[in-house]
Amino acid sequence: MIKLLNERFTYFESEKRFELEINGKKIIAFRYEKQDPQFSDYDVDIKIQDEEKLTEEEIEEVEDYLKDKYV
Repeated sequence: MIKLLNERFTYFESEKRFELEINGKKIIAFRYEKQDPQFSDYDVDIKIQDEEKLTEEEIEEVEDYLKDKYV
């Protein structure tokens, strides 16, 4: 007989794809998230396809949007 004593995530990874429009420019962005709840480690990376279409301000706005909205 098996008796479950404890169950929890020890490590979690996810990648989400977003189709966004910023100032009339359509882009695709990826949000890659890694977290280790046991040690409270958390890391988020944002990758934007065709990043050269955007200004530095637009890139920063997209990164902030994806980091803040999907916490």
